[in-house]
Amino acid sequence: MCLSRMFSIKRALELRKSLEKLYSKLDEALSKIDEVSKKIEETSTQRVVRIQDLEKPTENVDFTYISIVREVVSEVKLLVSLFDKRDYVDKALFIATNRGLPGRLLLRAVAPCKWYSVYHYTSQSDYPLRVLKSLDRGNYVILYNNPLNKDSAKLILAGICGSTIYANALLNYEDFYDPYSPPLRARPCCTDTTFTKGKFGYDTTVGAQPQVVLLPPSILTESASSHVGLVVVMESEIVEHEENDGVVIEPKIGSGITWGAFDFAHSNDDNVKSGLRRASNKFVIVVKQGDYSTRESISKEVENALSKNMFVKVFESIVDRDKVKEIHTELKKRGHDFIAGIDDLWYLLTESEDVAPLAIADFYYGNVCELGRLKLDEIPNIEETLKTLMCKLQKSRVSTSIKEKHVEKLRRVMKIG
Repeated sequence: MCLSRMFSIKRALELRKSLEKLYSKLDEALSKIDEVSKKIEETSTQRVVRIQDLEKPTENVDFTYISIVREVVSEVKLLVSLFDKRDYVDKALFIATNRGLPGRLLLRAVAPCKWYSVYHYTSQSDYPLRVLKSLDRGNYVILYNNPLNKDSAKLILAGICGSTIYANALLNYEDFYDPYSPPLRARPCCTDTTFTKGKFGYDTTVGAQPQVVLLPPSILTESASSHVGLVVVMESEIVEHEENDGVVIEPKIGSGITWGAFDFAHSNDDNVKSGLRRASNKFVIVVKQGDYSTRESISKEVENALSKNMFVKVFESIVDRDKVKEIHTELKKRGHDFIAGIDDLWYLLTESEDVAPLAIADFYYGNVCELGRLKLDEIPNIEETLKTLMCKLQKSRVSTSIKEKHVEKLRRVMKIG
């Protein structure tokens, strides 16, 4: 009887210990649940983020996001347009339209009627990709014309680095693309010095839900390769004619030719009005052989220009800098009051990635240090932009003396900026 009772007491004590362990584990579990609940509550509170607290990137960002963080400004006086409200000097834009009208990108807009635009012009038979400069309400200068011979450019990459405007287009694409790595290379197509900074955006009437992405300027020069084929530097008469809502100014040259203007200044140009330079009495254009711009059609334009005593220089091979310097000097003797320099013309002729940083460094040095018309203190990421430019400049495969001269120019810009 005593043994049985002792066994029962022992068993009860064991059960009590087991229950105490269970209660202890239950308490631990309940404590962990409380901790998790508190974390969930804290996380839920943190997820309520104010729009003004969101990051505001300046590159590799879709305009949809830029609109969400309220970094946009719209304009309806001339075009129904949407801009990143921050001013930039160098920047790239990429637009994709799945249907509807081709895209129109707007670069360095400084006022409702003062900007550069890149667009696919579908009202002409050769469907050219063009760069347009708007001087004011009613005066437009065509700076670049490249016949595509197709009526629907779906993808357009455009932008500006220094005084060089870039543009390229794809007519068709089948596979889904990465908008942050456009499937086409930007081409340096013309040179202009009217606007040094401004807002970048697009015309919102380009069709159904276009995708527009703001990209770093490096994408414009990083994949550059020298132009191969016939290249001509020539003068051309100025033609003005009424079109739609204003007067269009362009060189007198036949259709189906790929050409880009070099630093043309109309009498309504801000630089002319301020007394910085004289208005151009002729266009200086760079004509290039391409898919639709044939050697035969270019030869006819050369013959026509020579018959009118226009300046003409034809290149069949790579152009060296000394020859470009001679051309630049001769054109100035003929009355052309350029702001753009020798390296700007050299780059437009060759499209070489080694020449690009020289031209861009000249732009910054001229506008920041010499003319004082460009202030860099309010430009987003300008320090990083200049550092990237310095790296490319130091790696460029040009003569040591030319490289060192431009490195010193850029150092002075970085010191002032």
